[in-house]
Amino acid sequence: MNGSMSTNKGSHWFSLKKALIAGTIVVVCLFLWGVYSNQSGTVADVTVATAPVTRGDLIVDVLEASSIDAAESQIIRSKVEGKATLIFIIPEGSTITHEDVENKKVLVQMDSADLRDRRTQQTITVQSGRAALTEASESFLIQVKTNESALKAGELKVKFGLMDLEKYLGQNLATAFLDHPEIAFSELIESASLGGEALQKRREMSNTKLLEEIQETLAKEKLEWTTKLHDRGFVSLNDFKVDQLAVEKSKVALEKADTAINLFKDYEFQKEAEKLRSDYQESVRDLDRIKAKNRSELAKAEAKLASASATYQNQVDQLEKINQQIENCTIIATQPGLVVYAGSDNPMRDRRIEEGAEVFERQEIIKIPNTTSMLAKARIHETVIARIKEGQKAFITAESLPDKTYQGVVKKVGILPDSQDRWRNPDLKVYQTDLSIQGDTSELKPGMTAQARIIISELRGVLQVPVQAVETRGKESYCFLMTPKGPERRQIVTGEYNDKFIEIKEGLKEGDKVALSMSSFDSPMKPGDQHLKDGKAEGDESSPPEEEQKEEGEGRHEREGAPPPGEGSPGMEAAPSREGMPPGGSDQAPSERRRRRGNGQDRQGPPQAESPGEKPPVEPAAPVDQGGKKPVRVGQAGQ
Repeated sequence: MNGSMSTNKGSHWFSLKKALIAGTIVVVCLFLWGVYSNQSGTVADVTVATAPVTRGDLIVDVLEASSIDAAESQIIRSKVEGKATLIFIIPEGSTITHEDVENKKVLVQMDSADLRDRRTQQTITVQSGRAALTEASESFLIQVKTNESALKAGELKVKFGLMDLEKYLGQNLATAFLDHPEIAFSELIESASLGGEALQKRREMSNTKLLEEIQETLAKEKLEWTTKLHDRGFVSLNDFKVDQLAVEKSKVALEKADTAINLFKDYEFQKEAEKLRSDYQESVRDLDRIKAKNRSELAKAEAKLASASATYQNQVDQLEKINQQIENCTIIATQPGLVVYAGSDNPMRDRRIEEGAEVFERQEIIKIPNTTSMLAKARIHETVIARIKEGQKAFITAESLPDKTYQGVVKKVGILPDSQDRWRNPDLKVYQTDLSIQGDTSELKPGMTAQARIIISELRGVLQVPVQAVETRGKESYCFLMTPKGPERRQIVTGEYNDKFIEIKEGLKEGDKVALSMSSFDSPMKPGDQHLKDGKAEGDESSPPEEEQKEEGEGRHEREGAPPPGEGSPGMEAAPSREGMPPGGSDQAPSERRRRRGNGQDRQGPPQAESPGEKPPVEPAAPVDQGGKKPVRVGQAGQ
């Protein structure tokens, strides 16, 4: 029985397989027949939506997601050295008013117990330092007076030494003796400039010798008379001997006076003059030593005073610093605004700001944005940033306030790429751009998500067609011009563009009708097909190269993915961001459109509002000629 069931199952599977193969063959045959019919000139009814070439104003803009932030924010950081513990912090989301600022409302309180203990110890240290400074100051004053006394004594000694020398030799000879120490003493004693005590003594000795010479002469004369009288018997022998003794005495006295003069000249004068000169010179050297010692002692006293002063000042500074640290433990409100904890917008933050948490010096604790002046922060892709300039108009719409549009101005364009998300996508390069928001911004809150539309330029009275009607291959742009004979492939020159319309500089005129859906005409050309270019037939044109077919297919895929215009859908996808490059002409256009479509940035037309609160008007969609629909022979568009 089991064998019979297996046989039935096998037969059933074989029959099903045969049916699938037959169905596949039929589908393939139908497909090949359709392809052959199209290439052989069979008629395929194709409905083509068209739009006229119009002349009007063209607003070129860039639409980017942005975030609302305050133009000015007060960032409160911890100023306490090291780390501190939060013992109180105002609840996040609290509103600081002007009254709170006047009343010096406490926003943050950190633990300061350790700092207060340090202040007590430092106060004692400061008092000790003040005593040391007073002692050093008094010592310095004492040293100054001591130096003055020593200097005065040394100067007097020099003065008195010079006076003693001049007193002994005379002023003139003393000066010469000091200036010319090589002068011989024999010249000094006989010098006519000799004065003072030396001259006085030399005179006394000379006078004494002169008197002794006179005494000797008188004694000799008396002895001669005594001798004559003695010989005659008139004088006794005793008187004769007395006169002889007087002569001998006068000789001795004369010799003594002569010897005294020689001793004075040869020894006493030289000794006294040399001694007085040496004393004077030594006093001069003593004065130099006193001055040097005074400088040394004064320098020591000054260094001690400076050290004591610096130590005391450092101790005072430390005390003031501790007092300042204690004050820094209490942070009060200084401006009104909204309280936002640091890192609230960063889910990856390591530490939470809350009571009991530890914060470090310079760590951000609270951010208080000034909501009276707001701005939108947009991140502009590198392909567009060259077209963004300061002063350009912008329109900002917050997602939470979709019915209100704010007017703004480009305030700042980033110079370097923003590296915020570079670790996730190294190839993504966007530039931070700030847009100042004008008017009443009281309803806006920091962190709101918004759309920012920046007006690049406003062209007046230019020819334009919908972006779906233009295709770019390489550096050339084309569109299909609808004629009574059918669509013609027309080469055109394009200009500026936005997400809906593109400027036509050459190749079309006002009133012409162009096809919006080009996929029906974009099949590769075969030899012998007519391919119109600039309105002239051109045959035997070979198929485009593989890269061009790939690029054409990618552009067609993007166009076919967009719904028909005029149905209230996003319709015309975002134009590429590269300046001067129409849709389909760069790799940026499809990816940029997909990126914006994924971010919900479908455009609703360029804004025209001039004041906040007014919605910018929507630019009308491209007019579509529904009555111009007609059967078109696929593959023979030029006939």
